[in-house]
Amino acid sequence: MKTLITIYSVLILNTVACGHSPKSSADKTAMAATGTADIVDTSTKFEVDATNKEAWTYFDLDTGTVVIETDSTWDLAFKRTAIKMNGPTVSALNLGVGDFNSILTAPADPFASDTGVPGATSETNGLFFHAGDAWYSYNPETHVISSRVFNYIVKTNGGKEFKLNILGYYNADHLPAYVELKYQELAITALATRSTRTGE
Repeated sequence: MKTLITIYSVLILNTVACGHSPKSSADKTAMAATGTADIVDTSTKFEVDATNKEAWTYFDLDTGTVVIETDSTWDLAFKRTAIKMNGPTVSALNLGVGDFNSILTAPADPFASDTGVPGATSETNGLFFHAGDAWYSYNPETHVISSRVFNYIVKTNGGKEFKLNILGYYNADHLPAYVELKYQELAITALATRSTRTGE
């Protein structure tokens, strides 16, 4: 009887030891060296009311709020499809279409600001978000405006850099001129190496 009890005890101890063996510090170090960190989406979404055909709506990326025109901290302004920057202190870079979450730092490419165009017949002439392929496309048959969902980097008045995507032009009720933004501040980490941009 004592022999059976001893055998059962040994089997139980072996089972517990095999099933709950803690990882050694060497194992943990190896996992840390070979593993990859999950990318966490901490972006913010904001719907800008750009329905006024005469007045601009001014937005401060640093605080994520709409401000008045005389508040010099504004970064972007919206009026219907038009978007302008508070230049020359605010500048931007177009990264094209891609994975928003994978953008961790701004590349070393030069940023651009809005430029004035003497004698321009359109208020969007010289504006960064309307240069080349504008931020949106227009379908003349359906009269629908669609975002090209480009990823942008915007350098703000406060010296911060935000990744920005314009998700759409219509609100939940399908009314136009409600510009939906998705943005997130870029942080420079010890693991990321940044190149110095000329003139900054």
